[in-house]
Amino acid sequence: MSARKETRKPNSSPATHRASSLLELIHSDLAGPMATTSLGGAKYCLLYIGDYSRYTTIYTIKNKSAVIECFQIFKVEMENHYKHRIKRFRSNQCWEYTSAAFSRLLTEAVHTAVYLQNQSPTSALEKSMTQLEAITGETPKLGALISFGA
Repeated sequence: MSARKETRKPNSSPATHRASSLLELIHSDLAGPMATTSLGGAKYCLLYIGDYSRYTTIYTIKNKSAVIECFQIFKVEMENHYKHRIKRFRSNQCWEYTSAAFSRLLTEAVHTAVYLQNQSPTSALEKSMTQLEAITGETPKLGALISFGA
């Protein structure tokens, strides 16, 4: 049986939306398993590409289970270095991002987002009060907030 390289047509349609700031949108792509294992034993390449800058970060990994750990490392390094937060994340159907571990990571993020929303003033209420003030009458105490993931 002969090996055949698969080809696909290039995407000729322009992007409908490009990120306008660092870390606004991150794309991820997992390639592998490679036919030849690296000297360090890696069989997969995991890429993170910033939509705004097209800056690419690569991780070589031995197995797919390392995807979540790499994402956590990437997130901390990028957010700490560039002082921006990842706002949106897109992958090419990498099923490792649908694991229970990744879901737990995102569930923490969703809860944090709702908590912060309830502590923030909104023009939908009188005097631009917060949702917390509307329900409890208490002013939010924001002194104990820390960066997400810290």
